[in-house]
Amino acid sequence: MEDHLGRDQAKRGVLILVTLRRWFPWIQLGWLILLSPFLLFITMEQWWWLLGIPAIWLASWLIRGFPVQSTPLNISVGVIAGMSLVSLLITPDMTLTLPKAAGLFLGVAGLYAVVDVSHQPRGTALLVGGLVVLGFGVSVLSLAGMQWLEKVEPLALITDSLPRFIHGLQGAAEGFHPNEVAGALLWIIPLALALAFTLLRKQSKLKWLGIIVSLATLLMLGVLVLSQSRSGWFGLTLAGLIFSALISRRIRWIIAGLASVVILGVLVIGPDRIGANLFETTADRGVFNSAQKGLSSLNWSFRLEVWQTAIEGVTDFPFTGMGLGTFREVGRLFYPLSIPPGYDFAHAHNELLQVGLDLGVPGLVALLAIYFGSFGMLWSLWNSATTPETRYLALGPAGGLLSHAIYGLTDAVALGAKPGVFFWALLGLTCGLFLRDRELHSPKY
Repeated sequence: MEDHLGRDQAKRGVLILVTLRRWFPWIQLGWLILLSPFLLFITMEQWWWLLGIPAIWLASWLIRGFPVQSTPLNISVGVIAGMSLVSLLITPDMTLTLPKAAGLFLGVAGLYAVVDVSHQPRGTALLVGGLVVLGFGVSVLSLAGMQWLEKVEPLALITDSLPRFIHGLQGAAEGFHPNEVAGALLWIIPLALALAFTLLRKQSKLKWLGIIVSLATLLMLGVLVLSQSRSGWFGLTLAGLIFSALISRRIRWIIAGLASVVILGVLVIGPDRIGANLFETTADRGVFNSAQKGLSSLNWSFRLEVWQTAIEGVTDFPFTGMGLGTFREVGRLFYPLSIPPGYDFAHAHNELLQVGLDLGVPGLVALLAIYFGSFGMLWSLWNSATTPETRYLALGPAGGLLSHAIYGLTDAVALGAKPGVFFWALLGLTCGLFLRDRELHSPKY
């Protein structure tokens, strides 16, 4: 009798363990979603919310035998996470570093949660749809609470007429910064376009959903235009041209000719003059109020000065960086800047330089490895694809990563910033799709 009871309990225990293993990817994702508000808006007194991330990894190890999935990006992501821990130890201002570290750790955890879920076809569909919905939500919230800047006169006339409903958020007291919103949308718009094309195909039975996704994508594109982020416009346009050249041989020659003309124009006119014109604002031309003139020079010449200062900062702190999010303060203390004292320049306006400042050269090298590794996985997925849907799935994350990488040459969404969750989600989706594709095409014995 006791033996029979013991066997029943053992079977019940095995059944529970099998069920937990099956549903753990969704449990993990749900846990991180519940945890995200506390980490994205963390305070010094609530640092212990960070323990929620190792807790879910410990649970994974106990239930599945490993804390996180093995992916081609593990080493690079591990270096980023490790340097973030170093940043917490060496930072001169924990109030600046802790929020960025919390956002970064949440992003890393989100990457592995997305890898687990995207291993399943249904999970991939839900993730892509969820990211597009989040991008749409960001667009709507931005329209209701953007800190509009006057850069392009016709667009400034439109944005000046839009009402503001959202004020005083932590980290965005004056409203969402349009350049950061543009950087966030660049991760999602190509994914939304890929989803729309997939749903609108002739064989699709979900064309009505494709129309809805197309309308949501148009709204995101509209917000990107209204943001007046020249870096955002350039990033999406250039990425679109690059992918068009890769897909079509005829277009490739046209784009090659255009690129030659552009390069010749840059050589003749000069990069400084072109940069000054591209980043000119309405205040530079005296169209709007003169109160902006104090900041109107903070465009191309401003970027050149910040980049020079950032290079000096990376040179002075090569092994550890200054500490996550501290460049805005340490830069003023260590280096002479002509930027007005009341102006918060926030970051280096170049993502590679910003990572070097935040996490040192090891973090910079790791980020480059993440980009190269991700594009390598997506290229492999594109070449092995047997259906148009799979190719669209590869183009979505690739377009988002490339668009934002180009944007990041002249602007930045710093590691650990709230919109950065989109970046880590795209990386997780890339890894998940690659691992699933490798399993499908691996030889069976």
